[in-house]
Amino acid sequence: MTRPVEVVREVHARVWAAVGHLWEPNAVFGHGADHAYRAYMTGQRLAAAQSADPLPVGAACYLMDAGLDLRSGRRDHIARGLELAHQVCATIPELREVREIVFAAVEHHEADNALPSGQPLEVLIVRDSDTLDRLGLTGARMTLTYGTWIGRPLNHPDDPFCEHREPQLNGYSLDYVRHLDSLVDAVSTPEGRELAERKKSEQSGLRILLRSHWERTGTFPDYAAAFQIIERELRDTVDR
Repeated sequence: MTRPVEVVREVHARVWAAVGHLWEPNAVFGHGADHAYRAYMTGQRLAAAQSADPLPVGAACYLMDAGLDLRSGRRDHIARGLELAHQVCATIPELREVREIVFAAVEHHEADNALPSGQPLEVLIVRDSDTLDRLGLTGARMTLTYGTWIGRPLNHPDDPFCEHREPQLNGYSLDYVRHLDSLVDAVSTPEGRELAERKKSEQSGLRILLRSHWERTGTFPDYAAAFQIIERELRDTVDR
């Protein structure tokens, strides 16, 4: 079904008005409104490229991580997000006809979790949109921010880039960044896969820069230095 762009945007604005305040505090652990906005913009881009319905895609991008909170972090956030999705879809009439797609997209947005077969294209796009923001420099920044929030060490002392071990996701933040490499293969859409390869290159480039700092100074970067490197590279990426 083709809908006027203005109508789609107005509905999305109402969804954000309902849940945006839930995202704002979560910036402290890297999943604030900026993550929602980037995922939303990617979702709209992928929906246009794939001739998918942008209405449920945008709504689900705004809802998928709305269940995160300062008390529980990521724990059970999908269940809380689903509860919010049901509430929002019940109050916005334009979403009622696509609510099942929105629910499925929120439930399956995490690329770490298994994806049941036969999902609508819009569900795949929301999943790709979240995954793509978790990759590359934006993903590394989110991961390190979450790591500082939970008090997780930045790196293993003997194998900082997790080159000779299985990643310890709760043990070291750079282990988690290494784990994100595996999510590239979880991206489903053609344009999403192209973006994922670029993001993977960003992760490789970050490791090169961290290693260069290590070799130059004789000490491995701490969180503050790692964030400085990431922010500098993000600025350079925008300038390019």
